[in-house]
Amino acid sequence: MKKLSDLVCGVKEEEVSLPKYNTFLEKKGIEGREKRGFLHFHPSAFGDCVRKMALQYHGEKNPKLKIEEPIDVKFMRICDAGHAFHDRMQRDMAAMGILRGCWRCRSCGKTLGEESKIGILLPEKCGCLKKEDKRRGIDLFEYQEIFLKSDPEFNFKGNTDGVIDLIPNDENSRSVIDFKSIKSERFAWLKKPELKYVIQVMIYMWLTGVKKAVIYYEDKNLHHVKEFYIPYNETLVEQIKKNAKSLKIMLEKGKIPKIPQDYEEKKVPCRWCDYKKICYRKR
Repeated sequence: MKKLSDLVCGVKEEEVSLPKYNTFLEKKGIEGREKRGFLHFHPSAFGDCVRKMALQYHGEKNPKLKIEEPIDVKFMRICDAGHAFHDRMQRDMAAMGILRGCWRCRSCGKTLGEESKIGILLPEKCGCLKKEDKRRGIDLFEYQEIFLKSDPEFNFKGNTDGVIDLIPNDENSRSVIDFKSIKSERFAWLKKPELKYVIQVMIYMWLTGVKKAVIYYEDKNLHHVKEFYIPYNETLVEQIKKNAKSLKIMLEKGKIPKIPQDYEEKKVPCRWCDYKKICYRKR
């Protein structure tokens, strides 16, 4: 029998679909950036640089001040991989019957659970179904993340990854859950969640009224996992509220916070930030 490997020829590295795919990702990135908007505070960003948030806010108000960060197609692929991880976790937890959220019926388009700030568990069926339609639960409904909004004085808007009930409709088993995927190098040394993520889930707990949170980390290379339990901290939440209120007033007056004392141009988080050209420009 002749070896098949002897017949293989003409194989070479060559870009075939990549140019078209990269163009698609660039367009997708631009559209996503336009939809995101920065006139409100994102819970996922509030634990990061508030000066950057202020510059983004003023850029929305005045296009002349707006910095269009270049679309990096590699970064877009990384983001899409992260979204796929979120989708997997949400789908599996929905199938387990523990995920609360909003549920869009694939048949009629109606969304159930929007009236609740903690959503509802996956429904079995929709009123639109005919008797002969056997679809139920996860086969019928598409998960929609819970949209959260604070009072205007605090200016927060955002979506939480989910709320879970380990025991159906039991408040004591209920937690906000947030999914993070990270590289093996970071995962190996991970002993506690980053402060910005603690602040993020603390805002979600405040806005949902849920008193516990879980930050779920997955090693994107080896797929090991770690979970961190985060209890509600009233003192921290009150300080977040004060900071948000103060920042909103500052922005409305056209002001920008100073560069934090421990920030440096060539160190994270400034090192890769496109706004450093403003923050560290020579006077």
